[in-house]
Amino acid sequence: ETSPIDSVYANALLNIYRKSKISDVKIEQRDKIKYTYKLSSKAIQYITNTVNDIQKKLPNVSNIPFTQDSERITVIGDLHGQFSTLLHIVTEGPQGDLAIGNDSNGMRRRYIFVGDYINRESDSLPIVMLAYAMKCAFPDDVFLIRGNHETTGNTAYMSINLSREVNLRYPKESKTVLGYITNSFKYLPIGYVIDRSIIVVHAGVG
Repeated sequence: ETSPIDSVYANALLNIYRKSKISDVKIEQRDKIKYTYKLSSKAIQYITNTVNDIQKKLPNVSNIPFTQDSERITVIGDLHGQFSTLLHIVTEGPQGDLAIGNDSNGMRRRYIFVGDYINRESDSLPIVMLAYAMKCAFPDDVFLIRGNHETTGNTAYMSINLSREVNLRYPKESKTVLGYITNSFKYLPIGYVIDRSIIVVHAGVG
């Protein structure tokens, strides 16, 4: 848990979660499954603490410089626990590594997450942790925004899926792990401006 959160760390985390998607398990079996492939609670604490240290230094809204000829920014909308969708967007094919930074043609690949990482579908935790690891490993290429689901005060949203998912993955440490995750939400900015011309925010954040 004390290794630097770099590209190697982020890709290793990616491969752990590829093997542990709740969505691959039949609904009637989810309460009984034991997750062999998962992060320890200490690893979750380490990743959330690390990303918090980065995020808490940022303003609520900041500018992202952008050079059109040599960069591509992908804006990722509401994922709501759909981990397979995230993999499709940010990896080099079904079993490939994360596609961030300069590609073989010199094009810089960057991502803005527009919030609502959690709830509705079944893999909220992998999405949050991979997004956080991506931010830690590539702080100038990955940008995280708070959605209306990412708030410690909205208990109605929190109790729908995220709490249940954490209970399934960490039955003996669920309260602690959930605390690490929900506490980190308060450090997420509410928006970015791309090249001082395009505003990116999540609807429903007031």
